[in-house]
Amino acid sequence: MSTDDFDTTMLELFREEADTQLGALAEALVALETAAEPRALLDDLMRAAHSMKGAARIVGLDPVVKLAHSAEDIFVAALRGELQIGAGAVDVLLTTSDLIGAIARGEGEPL
Repeated sequence: MSTDDFDTTMLELFREEADTQLGALAEALVALETAAEPRALLDDLMRAAHSMKGAARIVGLDPVVKLAHSAEDIFVAALRGELQIGAGAVDVLLTTSDLIGAIARGEGEPL
């Protein structure tokens, strides 16, 4: 297998992982807005962002690493009780998720 084939295969695997994690992020973010007890959702969100960050790092997509890391930090802070994620924050995080998806699909130029 050539280096180009390996890189292409890794990028495709990353895109599949991104689809999975972005779906999990979107679902949990929407549920978070009405959750009476958000801890389990915040755990899911933190793990999805962490997984996205790691997968992006493997394929060298630094903009996605940075975005996912920022989202992960927000979820960790919420788990620690340092902040609450309201509707406005959910909107920003969903937009961030959309941006990560666009970069993962190769739409436009990475930041």
